[in-house]
Amino acid sequence: MRVSEVLLGELITNLYLYSNQRQFQLVSIPAPTCGPLKAIILTMYIHISQKEISFGQKYMVSIDDKTKYIIDSPVAEIFDDYFVKNFKDDEIVLTVHEKPRLFNAKYIITNRLTNIDYDFSTKSYWLNSYFCLSSNSSDNNKYEFFEHPKLRFTIYKNDYLIAYGRRDRFTAFQGDEYYFKLTDNEDYLLLVGMIICIDDYKGSNNKVTSLLNYNYGVVNQEIKYTEDL
Repeated sequence: MRVSEVLLGELITNLYLYSNQRQFQLVSIPAPTCGPLKAIILTMYIHISQKEISFGQKYMVSIDDKTKYIIDSPVAEIFDDYFVKNFKDDEIVLTVHEKPRLFNAKYIITNRLTNIDYDFSTKSYWLNSYFCLSSNSSDNNKYEFFEHPKLRFTIYKNDYLIAYGRRDRFTAFQGDEYYFKLTDNEDYLLLVGMIICIDDYKGSNNKVTSLLNYNYGVVNQEIKYTEDL
């Protein structure tokens, strides 16, 4: 029976994840709908770390344990702007701009390498889910970002799981820490931009990082996350 023929029940893919001698236990993640689901192996490991005791927002982005990008944001701005730069030459490769908003997330993610804009916005405030859609008519991909209890998150592209990860609950002498795995053929810069949108929207990072940070996470979720990492 093809996956597309399954109309009831949860669709589950089992993922064995390995990276740089890190072995993750078997994880089962249901699809958000009863649509098609690919069995994929996530092979790229990304770590986003906020610089400790910093004014403004400063992050380091590592891919497979190698520092690739830095992220800066000015302090004195009404609406936050983030600049993702190459670690070696400071070339800006991605920007994240916060749009005027009340309760829902509204951001523009711009890939400077392709000159494509993406609108990141809230899908469901109560269920902690988000959309990310391109404003370019040639890119009709639909990205969805889901938050889960225990500080987990998953990212889907056209209803296929492409990435998942977690966020640290408690940090000392540093800001937030994000870890996620994804397939190596996806636009990882866009996914980094989504993480920055979430981090800014949740407001866990103040303009001045505190010595101790505690993240409460969420209770409600649109799709179930059934196992711990």
